[in-house]
Amino acid sequence: MLQRLWYPSSLCCLLLLLPLLLRSSASVPTNPDYVACSEPEVLHCGKLNITYPFRLIESPDYCGYPGYELNCNLDEEVAPLTIKLGGEDYAVLNIFYRERVVVVVNSYLLKTDCPRNFINTSFNPSLFSYASYDSNLTVYVNCIFQIMPPQLSEIFCLSNSLNKSYYKVDKGPSTFLDNFQGSCDQTAAVPVYAKQDFVAAMKGGFGLNWNDSLDWCQECMDSGGRCGYNMTRPEDQICFCSDTNRLRSCFYCKQISFS
Repeated sequence: MLQRLWYPSSLCCLLLLLPLLLRSSASVPTNPDYVACSEPEVLHCGKLNITYPFRLIESPDYCGYPGYELNCNLDEEVAPLTIKLGGEDYAVLNIFYRERVVVVVNSYLLKTDCPRNFINTSFNPSLFSYASYDSNLTVYVNCIFQIMPPQLSEIFCLSNSLNKSYYKVDKGPSTFLDNFQGSCDQTAAVPVYAKQDFVAAMKGGFGLNWNDSLDWCQECMDSGGRCGYNMTRPEDQICFCSDTNRLRSCFYCKQISFS
């Protein structure tokens, strides 16, 4: 009698738990490509999220698009994430994935109180272009003006009693003053992300857009997948889903092989 009462109640409990057990097992990712590109240590560096087209250099090659490799050094507290541009290290200050903008600054600028070197930035134009809302900062170093141009603001940390240095920030292409009365040891133009005072603008870096052919990735991410790259078929828009690889989105029904 006791057994007859106990058995149905236990069976009911198992039947009630069965959907939860099935759901739990189904939620465990079984796709090794998805798992490799979803490990917490390759998705974050400091406060920044890392996802396609970028990848950390220690993650598998297929987790990012070639040329967008990043390095994470948590010993650098101010800006631990860096990217190589033209052989120079640039700190990554922010990444806006929906706008396809990465904000970078030459790493040396973060280590000086008064920037004195104005380095031309070089990058692969097939990977990046200057962001449309970048401004241009033009500098005039060690100048003697007979008449002070009103458009310029003084750079106090570069000035002394004999020679003054100045700057101005313009939206759009850089423009130098025409026919000013005086002389300067150096003039230079530097892209900046925001209109601020000289030091803040230089340390705030500038924005770069990445290739717009990579826009498809957002659809994959919105479907719960991780975007990937196939070296044997670069044109494939691979979405690593938790169970298998699909084209473009985890909602897409066609599975594809990946090698």
